[in-house]
Amino acid sequence: MLIGLLLLFAGVFLLIGTLNPDFGISWDIIWPSFLIIFSFYQILKNRIFDFANMIVFYIGTFFLLENLHIFHHSIVHLFFPIFLILIGGLVVLDRLFNSKKRTYKKGKNGLVEYNGIFTEIHEKIYEKKYKGAQITAIFGGVDLDLSEVESKDMTFEIVTIFGNSNLVFPEGYEIELHSFALFGGNENKYKNNGKKGKIVVNCTSIFGGVEVK
Repeated sequence: MLIGLLLLFAGVFLLIGTLNPDFGISWDIIWPSFLIIFSFYQILKNRIFDFANMIVFYIGTFFLLENLHIFHHSIVHLFFPIFLILIGGLVVLDRLFNSKKRTYKKGKNGLVEYNGIFTEIHEKIYEKKYKGAQITAIFGGVDLDLSEVESKDMTFEIVTIFGNSNLVFPEGYEIELHSFALFGGNENKYKNNGKKGKIVVNCTSIFGGVEVK
């Protein structure tokens, strides 16, 4: 799926370049395009248009329009006002449709969902059979202590935007970290030995970071 989307966007850019020889592909166009592709991929893969996907899509679309000079004047100064309006609207809608004040909820795929949006979440997990978590940290943070968990395999989907997430895992696992960072960083400090099972961590950070230990 992701490869197909990348080929689709590559074809669009090549077509534009063929029709307009003055059009040049630069890093200023590539990185926002990647964010748009990534958000579409997550939506199609998980069939969920959540906080993280909407924010990543907004950032990619905004800067792609800006860098393509679609408008006569620069719109960079509009980024944060629109960004705050979008975040505020999402938070209000979330509170209206999810009135219970919980820091987490069970997702359809069995993963526990944590949304650290303008807030900090600190949880110690005692559940023995734990499939994993889907974490979103936007202007906030999510710290999970899973040192007591005994599940064989776990999966974590993490998106941090102007935020951070820290995960502490029990000893004896193999960590498979898939990382994308834009103006941020994801770090794996865990010592693998892979006897108990496997933990897959997929993390995307934009002006944020994830630390696994």
